[in-house]
Amino acid sequence: MGRTCSGYREDSSLVFRNETSSTMSRPRRRARELSEPPAAPETPLSPYSDTRDRSETQEPTIHLSSYHAHSQYLATAAEPTTNHSSPVSLPRSASAFPSSKGLMTSGRPTRSPAELLDQSSSTPQLPSPASTSGTIADVGIAHFMENFVVSGSGPSPGFCDYAIAAYNDRRTDDCAIYAAVQAVGLAALANKSGGVVYAREAQAQYGNALTKINAALLDPGEANRDSTVLAIIVLGLYETITCVDDESIAAWSKHVDGAANLLVHRGTSQFETSIGLEIFKVAVAHLLVSYSRLQLPLPPRIRLLRMEASRLIKATDPLWALCSAHIEVLDLNSQVDPDRKDPFLEKDWARFLLRALELDGRIEGYFANLDTKWQYKIVIDPSAEPSMVFRGKLHIYHDIWVAKVWNGMRSCRMILNDIIRALLDRECSTWNAKEAGPGGTYAGLYEKSIATMRTLRDDLLASAPQMLGHVYHEATTSTTIFNYKCTTKPPSGAALGAFFIQWHLYLAGTLPFNSPETKAWIIDRLHHIRVTTGMKKAQYLAERLEKDALFSSDVQ
Repeated sequence: MGRTCSGYREDSSLVFRNETSSTMSRPRRRARELSEPPAAPETPLSPYSDTRDRSETQEPTIHLSSYHAHSQYLATAAEPTTNHSSPVSLPRSASAFPSSKGLMTSGRPTRSPAELLDQSSSTPQLPSPASTSGTIADVGIAHFMENFVVSGSGPSPGFCDYAIAAYNDRRTDDCAIYAAVQAVGLAALANKSGGVVYAREAQAQYGNALTKINAALLDPGEANRDSTVLAIIVLGLYETITCVDDESIAAWSKHVDGAANLLVHRGTSQFETSIGLEIFKVAVAHLLVSYSRLQLPLPPRIRLLRMEASRLIKATDPLWALCSAHIEVLDLNSQVDPDRKDPFLEKDWARFLLRALELDGRIEGYFANLDTKWQYKIVIDPSAEPSMVFRGKLHIYHDIWVAKVWNGMRSCRMILNDIIRALLDRECSTWNAKEAGPGGTYAGLYEKSIATMRTLRDDLLASAPQMLGHVYHEATTSTTIFNYKCTTKPPSGAALGAFFIQWHLYLAGTLPFNSPETKAWIIDRLHHIRVTTGMKKAQYLAERLEKDALFSSDVQ
């Protein structure tokens, strides 16, 4: 420890490695040996099921130094220790530490590991590191590889494949990505099992990762490495796992903003390697989620970088096309402000309405015409477990990454149609009510926007079984396994699917026309994510929905 990360010796070592069989099997096999109970029996598809092909288809200031100052203070506050004889608490998030420097604070004392962990969980107790032949670092890394890494195949580029290279290259054990991976894996295990030892070490590695990020940011060469920005993205997973309140969400945003700072700092040189380009795409996607929550447009400097990157990315890349549309949605959302109650767009509402309609149609048309490998199948299974499959309907995608992109589209269109609803209900009814009435230009448009949001919501919920591991699709053999009996232990990669879908579930749960049944189903799925993956953010989102007492009488 204490050495400077030497990084990679040559550019060729920075490309994605296709080592899916031998490489991924080692850490994942280790994860199963160390921490997993036997799998539940697999349930075949009901003979009454119907499977068919789908036939239709103020800008914040970004300063690199600000993230450095923030993470430096947090790293000092969460200084890792090797003395485990005294209690060490797992921080809820980066914001849990007090500060006199204008940084986020919780105003409450840090709690002990026992207080932070849900001891009432029905999940079987996992073995402690002392009872296994592997080190605690092996346990954390193996759990991360098993649950948060997906290898690329077919149309899917995979997710966090680069972490596999870091795991297998022992020269990187002093780099931030190594500590960040351990922190995420151990924090998830701690929340699932109630293991205080895991919690202590997760906190230590979280502080360790922040310390190493600080060191990297002071070194121009290290700051520009792909592993540094990836470490910050991975720490965003840590905040998701430990999230308990609004300050935790703000801390997650800090890591996303920190990644954005590095993207700007790295400039166009980051596009010189395939891994650098892929990390840029993923980081921007995370940034868009953060800015959606804040209802702010994407900063101009990130837009300029996207323009440069677009020269190297195929125009047919669905994630890239979705992000481009998402940027337009954020712009429109910030201008219209759908949550505002009083009309204020007398001169602009009609122009904004036409723009929203055009953009919604463009996104719908793009996804309807995607290549076959990006399409999904619709399964109608009346015998499916209702707590896992909403109203007996589910989708089957190539993998969870493809499903993630589709759900991103659905969320974008839900936001757009909410903008349309607000413009008609708030603006048109005030400035030109006749146009929304019978025979008017916009007659029936309000009802259509509600119907569209309902369809998008139902399609999003139909993806949940695969995202949460109740349905597994083996793309290479086109085999689909329906595992409805598995209620507590997700299969490989299910934690990542849960990470991908939880924010979309929350957005769907906030729709004002949801019936009590629909809202209750979404809340139950978020609680399920908390129990099976250890992600406290899902519980936080579920509790936010539970506090909303405005249940609609609409039962559609």
